[in-house]
Amino acid sequence: MPAPVPLSWARPLLSLPAPVPNITETSHACHQQAAASGQASPSGQASAPALAHSLAAYPLATCLDGSPARYYRRPGTASRFLVFFEGGGFCSSLDDCQARTLTRLGSTAQDGPTMELSRPYFRPEGNPLLGSFTHVYVRYCDGGYYSGERAVPVAHNGTALHFRGRWIVEAVLADLQLARQVVVVSGR
Repeated sequence: MPAPVPLSWARPLLSLPAPVPNITETSHACHQQAAASGQASPSGQASAPALAHSLAAYPLATCLDGSPARYYRRPGTASRFLVFFEGGGFCSSLDDCQARTLTRLGSTAQDGPTMELSRPYFRPEGNPLLGSFTHVYVRYCDGGYYSGERAVPVAHNGTALHFRGRWIVEAVLADLQLARQVVVVSGR
């Protein structure tokens, strides 16, 4: 039997600056906004839309077009998170990546301030085990399965292409200051 391979090759996560918005204050504001509008509280959160959170405080966490990455968050149980990473495939060429900069698969520039989370695992009636968790929907916009880590953009036909998916993931995790129970899912 071969000897186990040591994990000396594993790199630590990039040290990111602290987030500008305080997620606890944002969470409190979400609860107040939901209560003021008559929407459901976290225990019955299905009718409350998720609120956008820009990752502009993390300069490397950008979409293909250079716009700040973002996620949407709907408050629930404070110590439990369901984090969904939106899928979107990868760019097959630099021309394809350049074309994506004009769509939601490469930019958050046209994203709204809220998002309805309609997938069954976000609804308490569709998923009683995870329905009460704080729900996070991470927007896909990097063109490379959240794996790019180029600090310097690639110039292609006059367009700067930012391949920074890894830093989007790290920024989301840092910004959320995740609690003890986290479920991560992905898909389209």
